[in-house]
Amino acid sequence: MKYPWLILLSIATAGLIVLGFFAIQLTPVRAPREAADAVVPLTQPSATFVNPSRGPASAPVTIVAFGDFQCAACAQLAQALDQVLADRPDVRVVWKDAPDEASHPFSSLAAVAAHCADRQGRFWEYHDRLFARQAFLSEGTFVPLAREIGLDEASFTACFDGKETLPIVRKDFDEARALSLTAIPTMFIGGTRVEGAPSLEELIRYVDQAK
Repeated sequence: MKYPWLILLSIATAGLIVLGFFAIQLTPVRAPREAADAVVPLTQPSATFVNPSRGPASAPVTIVAFGDFQCAACAQLAQALDQVLADRPDVRVVWKDAPDEASHPFSSLAAVAAHCADRQGRFWEYHDRLFARQAFLSEGTFVPLAREIGLDEASFTACFDGKETLPIVRKDFDEARALSLTAIPTMFIGGTRVEGAPSLEELIRYVDQAK
């Protein structure tokens, strides 16, 4: 045989083609990542009984605020919203969670803890303590904070250790994604989306325009 190597090369090539064909047939079909992560777009947030709120349920203007307990701008906004409620007692403020764990490693745990405090009717006190201690939050912070404001420690600890309120946090986070939020904090004042932490004067103006 003049060119035996050519025959061997042809056989090897044919074998590789056959193996490749079977490999393709055996490879599972995977859904595109985009499809798996798809969310139904929203233009306005919801506000249900599981979302902590202050102000009258029949308020002419509702502010829905998405925040993160380790976000400095969110702490500033919380103070401004306190003043808005003092100046405009007919306004309602609703809190929703949008923790950014990539930048704030304890933000989700803080949100879980705050909702555990809410089970004892003390969300807003705990919310204020979290922001006051924002720079010092750690995994060991949350139960002592509950103790400080007089919560039933055993009930709080069971809730927190079991992450019983995590579904509320996840629902808010999924809604933030559906709303395509690109900044935290973001508020919805009436039908107006407001990003960042505006000044008190700007907040009052937004509220009065929404009435």
